[in-house]
Amino acid sequence: MNHPKILKNLVRYVLIIIASNIVPKAESCTVINPEYTVEILNYIPNGSGFLSFHCASGDSELGNHTLDYGQNYEWSFCNKPFGRTLFFCRFYWLAKQQAFEVYNANWCKDCTGELCFWLVKVDGFYFKGYIGDLIKKYNWP
Repeated sequence: MNHPKILKNLVRYVLIIIASNIVPKAESCTVINPEYTVEILNYIPNGSGFLSFHCASGDSELGNHTLDYGQNYEWSFCNKPFGRTLFFCRFYWLAKQQAFEVYNANWCKDCTGELCFWLVKVDGFYFKGYIGDLIKKYNWP
């Protein structure tokens, strides 16, 4: 067996995989960096004010959004290799504010498949995990 040749080919293969995931490409999701979707659904009743929020990551600025009852906002992205993807949102409703991570690659396994679903209600923020029902994660302060 020629171990140096096998090792050399393995190193080449690994470097090609890493390089292909570092070079930015449009819609370049792969098995190593799969596509995830975050969905936010406003379930605050009509007449109770609009839900506004601003979301961003280290390299994606999603801007400001306002939702009425029953409206949703979603976005998709490629998860970066090595658990580096994180999206953060700041929510506003009436005089209340709340901010938290809506996606973190370190806990994305809790999402339903590749969907991380958030339901916003009068009493707080609910997350739909892979197993089970909606779980209340945060209150409005």
